[in-house]
Amino acid sequence: MKKAATKCCKNCGDPLMPKPQAAKVQKYCSKEECQKVRQQQKYGRWIAKPENAAARREYHRAWASGYPDYGRHYYATHAEYVERDKLRRVAARREARLSGKQTDWRKTAVERLDAIEGMGNPGWSGKQTDLARRMDAMLGYLRWTVEAGQSGKQTSIAWLGGTAG
Repeated sequence: MKKAATKCCKNCGDPLMPKPQAAKVQKYCSKEECQKVRQQQKYGRWIAKPENAAARREYHRAWASGYPDYGRHYYATHAEYVERDKLRRVAARREARLSGKQTDWRKTAVERLDAIEGMGNPGWSGKQTDLARRMDAMLGYLRWTVEAGQSGKQTSIAWLGGTAG
């Protein structure tokens, strides 16, 4: 005669008759879906450990070397994934442009422009006055791009008289 179940499965809540070898630690019944949950949780605990990171990396590298065209094939056969990934990448680029690092970069650029403008005209000769005017125009343009939140790559400078490209 079987002993009455004293535990409940942690996943489905059904009465659990623990195996004698693991009576103290068994928390899941033998149903397939409960075992999948148990295995997923066990794997989650394993990957959370920092000492297992190298083993995971090596496993993934070995798998990837065995299937070198997997990504190309997946993209070719999963158009909905490609569209979602494209939107995700666009959002990531937009967020990167608006990140705090960008603000720090702009602050540094403004400080450096202030320092350059603070040097003033060192008493150049007549021929160098034209150079000074060009430098003033360039500094004005750079200050405009920094304060407007643009970079040189995003704005054409062909209108300054130079050649773009």
